[in-house]
Amino acid sequence: KKLWRDKGDAIMLHHYINRFLGYCQLADFSVRSIQALTARLNEFEAFLKSQRIQAVKKVPYRHLIDFVADYKVPSIHVRKSRVWTLRQFYHFLTLHRHVPHNIALKLPYPKIEKMGSKNGVKSAFDPYKKWGQVCL
Repeated sequence: KKLWRDKGDAIMLHHYINRFLGYCQLADFSVRSIQALTARLNEFEAFLKSQRIQAVKKVPYRHLIDFVADYKVPSIHVRKSRVWTLRQFYHFLTLHRHVPHNIALKLPYPKIEKMGSKNGVKSAFDPYKKWGQVCL
């Protein structure tokens, strides 16, 4: 009995995530980085399931944008973390030839500008607020 049905199904996605997290541990990523990667990749896996996408190779760039910008109404800090996570994950997938190229490299980071306001942080430029104008 096969553990994974084929290289593109949801079970295989979970396998890729586990292999990537193991790779990050070997590469001596900090505990906090691995915790952040784990949380964001679990969100990404849930997002892909909600979109009925099972194959990593079949994830279009537009779905990466939708995940980063809209899935569960993320803060600008979560958006930045999601971009970093997807870039790292797709780099790993590219290195191991699970995808032909890193489509996450095109994802822009939202810029966070520190201001003198009461809470200390204000969003200066968020490319995901104007998806059609900035990211296309």
